Amino acid sequence: MRSVLAVVVGLTAYIVGTYFVTKVKRLEFAKLIQCLVLIALGLTFNNPLLVAGLTDLFLLTRFLYVPIRKDTLDDLKEFVFAKLILKSKTYLMLVLTGGTFLGLSLPAIKNYPTSISVITFVTVWLIYLVEKSNWNSFTQKFNKRIERSGDPLQALKDTYESMVLFSPVDGGELIRNRLEMRKNKFNDSKNT
Repeated sequence: MRSVLAVVVGLTAYIVGTYFVTKVKRLEFAKLIQCLVLIALGLTFNNPLLVAGLTDLFLLTRFLYVPIRKDTLDDLKEFVFAKLILKSKTYLMLVLTGGTFLGLSLPAIKNYPTSISVITFVTVWLIYLVEKSNWNSFTQKFNKRIERSGDPLQALKDTYESMVLFSPVDGGELIRNRLEMRKNKFNDSKNT
């Protein structure tokens, strides 16, 4: 009975954590939530392979799903950045490798709470540094392009295309699809 309750608590923490990680705008708070949820996963699940898979998926959820924000330009920037970072092989290798090793070690938190907690915070902190530096680079390139062209949508398209070379996805098409999704969401909310 205790193991069933632990699994329910772990899954609840995972689902609630996923919701808050995607909704929170500040990266620092999202990473703190990730640390706490990962520790909860380690405390509630005994299967290291399950925890490793959930850890990898959880570390990527912030970029797999980007909720629609109220401000159009901020929403487009976050969406384009999410698509951009998911195409970064360096970032994906870091997250998947670090997440897998972290996930395999998390069930041992019951026996070694201090060391596994420190490892969790260090791993998530390293991923945070990579995300933050990628965001800063993206923002700098976007700001330079917006100074040149004056059109934020064109600057966003050019920034995406310059950072993802040889991509089959057109930056303009990506932005048009997101704008269409925004329009549909806000039209649906007005109709209900």
